[in-house]
Amino acid sequence: MVYMTYIRTQYFGDSIMDANASRCFVFHIAAEMDQRTNKMDWAPHAELTYMPRSSLLHWLWQLKFISSRTVTSIGDTMVT
Repeated sequence: MVYMTYIRTQYFGDSIMDANASRCFVFHIAAEMDQRTNKMDWAPHAELTYMPRSSLLHWLWQLKFISSRTVTSIGDTMVT
């Protein structure tokens, strides 16, 4: 019984660590987007070639994947 409690605690700790790492990644990407877009100022978008977020698309796709994987993992862990 003690071993099973340890396993469940370890799963819970892993879930918390994954969620916090994902949140940290979101914070840093959001801060970078704010910096590149001057806090989401839409005035420069009158120029059609102005695409400040295009270089972050790779990171945004990674973030989407990590977030969905974390949610699935936490859901599966908490149900079992």
